[in-house]
Formats: sequence, structure tokens, C-alpha cells
Amino acid sequence: MAYFEINNLELALEDYFKASEIKTNWSLKNSFPPLPFVTSKHVANNLLVDKSAFLKGLFKGVMNGTKESLVDFGPSIISSCRGIANGLWAFAVNPSETTLEFTSSAYSFAAWDEALAHD
Repeated sequence: MAYFEINNLELALEDYFKASEIKTNWSLKNSFPPLPFVTSKHVANNLLVDKSAFLKGLFKGVMNGTKESLVDFGPSIISSCRGIANGLWAFAVNPSETTLEFTSSAYSFAAWDEALAHD
């Protein structure tokens, strides 16, 4: 693989053919270590420990995510209300031009989206 990466194809092919000549004689039975003796009591105890650690981590992650969301929630809502208010004000001041600009923007976005879909 390293010879191939450095663009030395002759040595890469030589290594490939050498590797294909090697015959391995091993069985799956001998390749894995023996399993330790496990009772159902051990399994139940390990599952309880793993579940409690998982639940602690899950709860901690949910709490951290909730804190971040609440910090960002207020500014996000204010920004959304400000944008809606700006749009309503523009429409109230000049409804015909605002409608034309909105329609033009919508058509431009649709053309841009269609152009991206074809690329």
C-alpha cells in the first residue's frame, strides 16, 4: 500500500503478488480467546451499572443542551420578531414596491435553487 501511495507501481505489484502467494492455515476456533465463565447474575449486574452510567450521561447532556437553548432562545425570538416587524413596516409604507421586490426575490431564489439541483 505504501509503495502504491508514493507512485512506485513496480514494488507495489511485487508486494501484491508476494502477499497473494502466502497461504494461511488457521481456523476460527483457534483465533479467538476463550470466553470467561459468565452467569446471569453477572450479566444483570453489569447491565444495571451500564444503564445507570448511560442515564447519568444522557441526563447531563439534556441539561447542558437545555441551558444552551434557553440562552439562545430570547435573542432568537427577538430577532425573528424584528424581521417580521421590518417586513410589515415596509409593506405598510410602500405595498406595491414591497410586493414586487418580494416576488422578484422569490423567483430569483427558485432559479438559484433549480440551478443548484442541476449541478
